[in-house]
Amino acid sequence: FFILVSSILPEFIRLSPIHFINILLLLAIREIYSTYRIGDAATRIVNLGLLTGLASLFYFSSILFLVWAIAGLNIMRSLKLNEVFMLLSGFVIPYIFAGTWYFWYDNFAFFYEQQFLQAAGFLDWPKHPIYGLGFKLGCFALLVLLALGGYSRFMLRKTNQESRKIDLLYLFMLVSAFTPFIQAGIGLSHLLLLGIPLGIFL
Repeated sequence: FFILVSSILPEFIRLSPIHFINILLLLAIREIYSTYRIGDAATRIVNLGLLTGLASLFYFSSILFLVWAIAGLNIMRSLKLNEVFMLLSGFVIPYIFAGTWYFWYDNFAFFYEQQFLQAAGFLDWPKHPIYGLGFKLGCFALLVLLALGGYSRFMLRKTNQESRKIDLLYLFMLVSAFTPFIQAGIGLSHLLLLGIPLGIFL
């Protein structure tokens, strides 16, 4: 169903960095799920930070999934302060490597401008009209409402671990809703960020 949701609109089929981001976020979900009731989860937490950092390196608004990762770890386990630092250390690794590479070739200013200044924006929709925009948004909104409306059904007779995993996916949807507020040049393909939870819940 994830593949079906990821190709439901023509704009989704086009090459987009969000397709790659979704793969990274799927791996991040796997890492965060695996921390449940594990005493020493340092490797998994650093990997989680690394995956979210890589995602934000390729698509700026994915930086908000760092908040999701911190809150998600608190859902799956009793989060400790040192684990937050582990997560942050993994998150900055891609930026350190990328920044060092550009600095070495005297292009750090270009990296900073492309990664932060030009990539950030507030509800930066394209100026040209999109054919059938209202209909496409309405169809996708219906899918979101179906997923939200099924919360009580999904939580019925679930174990504690399963309930936490479901809550984590709904938190994923909530964080995704805030990403358009900081991303420049967004379009309908931005809705692909909801592909993972919708593909699971529908």
